[in-house]
Amino acid sequence: MLWILAAEGPNGKFIPGDVNEFWWGFGAFAVVFILGAWKLGPVIRRAMRKRTETVAEELSAAEGTRLEAEAEVSALRERLASAEAERERILAEGRATAERVKADLIAAADAEVADLRARGEADLAAVGAHASSDLQAVAAEQAVRAAEAVVRENLDDASQQALVEQYIQQLGAMR
Repeated sequence: MLWILAAEGPNGKFIPGDVNEFWWGFGAFAVVFILGAWKLGPVIRRAMRKRTETVAEELSAAEGTRLEAEAEVSALRERLASAEAERERILAEGRATAERVKADLIAAADAEVADLRARGEADLAAVGAHASSDLQAVAAEQAVRAAEAVVRENLDDASQQALVEQYIQQLGAMR
């Protein structure tokens, strides 16, 4: 490489034709490089260190955020599971209540039917008794008219009344 530096003219690449110019350029570059390294080196190292610390802080903050998010997801899953259990409990309670209401309605309907049947039988008995009493009254009236027609002149009021009473008792015994 020294033979390139010893050349008289430019080589067409990066070495000038005058070797002294090369050495002066190299010396100026070395001075600027040393001054730059001496004055700018600590600033650059501080900036790099600060950037490294910032990245580390951001990573730890991101890790903390990730852990918080995982804890929140876990809490949400637990709440979802408890909500599911609560839903099942409410459904079971609703089914039990529906069965109870159904049984109560059936019992109430059966009681109402029995009550209506008893009232119907009582009404029927009352109507039967009323009809029997009306029939007895009509029969008594007809018997009195028939007896009056037969023995209009022979019986007095007391005899007629006794005859009617006897006839009514016979009708009651037939029934």
